Amino acid sequence: MTDIARWSSLTLDRLARSGHVHVPGRALTGEQVTDRPDLATARLTGHLAPAPDENRLAVTKTYQTLRTHPLQPNPPAVAPDAGIPHATDARVITRAGYGR
Repeated sequence: MTDIARWSSLTLDRLARSGHVHVPGRALTGEQVTDRPDLATARLTGHLAPAPDENRLAVTKTYQTLRTHPLQPNPPAVAPDAGIPHATDARVITRAGYGR
């Protein structure tokens, strides 16, 4: 999980800095478009706009959290029943028409 977060963070950061990450204009807040006429136009028309730096930084921060606190898989709630003959499962699957 940590490797995925690291590479995703780097990729998103590079793409956003080069202007290749866009968001729907209607998703922008009034504060984000106040000083940017291009973003204000995108918000009014509903067109795509370059993702603001604050959005990029928020996503990067989330990826950083994933990198420093790896998720651990949960153990199974119930141990598998050792008394189940798995050979029976194979015969049932074959009779059902699978595995032909």
